[in-house]
Amino acid sequence: MAISLFVIQVIFSLLSNQASILVASIKLNSQHLGMGGFETPLDWERLRELRQIFLGEKKTEQDYWDSYETLDCYDRTFAQRIGWKWDFALSEIKKSGWEPMPRSIVCDLACGTGIAGRSFLHAFCENSIQSIHYSDRSTSAQKYSEDRHIESFNDISLSAEFPGREALFLISHIGTEIAGSEVEKIISLLKANAYGFIWVEPGAFNTGRMLSQIREKLLDEFAPWAPCPSNASCPILSSSHWDDWCHQFAKPPSGIFQDAFWAQFSKELKVDLRSLPVSFLCMDRRSAVRRIDIGRFLGRPHINKYQVEIQTCTGGCLKRLNILKRNHPELYKAFRKDNFESLSKIIEEGGEIKQCSDPHPK
Repeated sequence: MAISLFVIQVIFSLLSNQASILVASIKLNSQHLGMGGFETPLDWERLRELRQIFLGEKKTEQDYWDSYETLDCYDRTFAQRIGWKWDFALSEIKKSGWEPMPRSIVCDLACGTGIAGRSFLHAFCENSIQSIHYSDRSTSAQKYSEDRHIESFNDISLSAEFPGREALFLISHIGTEIAGSEVEKIISLLKANAYGFIWVEPGAFNTGRMLSQIREKLLDEFAPWAPCPSNASCPILSSSHWDDWCHQFAKPPSGIFQDAFWAQFSKELKVDLRSLPVSFLCMDRRSAVRRIDIGRFLGRPHINKYQVEIQTCTGGCLKRLNILKRNHPELYKAFRKDNFESLSKIIEEGGEIKQCSDPHPK
């Protein structure tokens, strides 16, 4: 009888451990589940086609949001990576002191699966948002975005109408799909209907410079809040910086590197999980408060065993600054380990950074 009791205890212990592992697995992989919590198979070939379209490698005249399954596959993969970029951009925007106006009406323009809108609402859930409108040329994408919204934000109203004046617009990852005339139409829309906007793009050369050009065209009506440390004209657009562009690198959640789902995603789509280059722009009709000692580090630092060199935007001026290891070993070590704030309080002399720190310490 004692043996039977022992066996029962062992079985119970094993089952308890398995249950704990299952709960942990569900938590880790909850972002991979389709709506309703049921995991649907991923169509890797369709995801490869979408990636070719978004990278400009494949042209299509048809609506690529051709089914619920396509939208769901995209939302569980590429949209998650875009969400991580939005998380980074929104955290940087918060550091600038920006927040939405009370009772804001938000429009997620060209919403796709609505990841920009959901990321924004997660970041500013403590603010009073009146309603959000998900707008897309695809009615299927609009419906999917609205359904996902209801799952997470049923206390924030959905608006069926495209907003009039004084709305906040969210724009995401459309730079590779629009031509110059379409950019001008969006600029006109923002001038007519927006009190502010947040625009996030891949951190590529063309899309990064496109945002700088849009910033320049809107400077007479909107103040730049982020990533810009200055209200001056963008120095990247000067002839001496023709090969530079404004971009940073977001950090993906550390857990994905031990996650079988994301390992398969990386293998199937040939995507480097470590690399999340991003360009973003936040502008608002309200004026931004500026400090002359704040600068923005751009891109990745160039590091050798003696020094760090990094592109820095400060007060409308773009320049490369150095950190010498022999003079500032701890600062050198921090940059080498990618442990520095993109927006920093910078003290420099003769092109050498003497000190940099979080401008908004907790």
